[in-house]
Amino acid sequence: MLNERPGLAWTAVGCIFLLLILWGATHALRVAWGIALLGALIAAGVVASRRETRREFPVPPASPTGASAPRRYYDVDTPTHSDGARVV
Repeated sequence: MLNERPGLAWTAVGCIFLLLILWGATHALRVAWGIALLGALIAAGVVASRRETRREFPVPPASPTGASAPRRYYDVDTPTHSDGARVV
């Protein structure tokens, strides 16, 4: 989700951050410098997580034939009939 829908990921993180600020559990969440520092640390963490997941799970290059559907585990070495149906 981090790399496929970054807007949704940032929205979720932002909502959680706002809830933390509204809760104000610690002194740092009640003063401007604490809110800014925590916001910067959370943003840096999300950016680092996105970079790490992109490195660990790279997007496969597009197929030259235009077939962009991902292969499923049963498509890899499953025998098929001459009409392309899977052998069960």
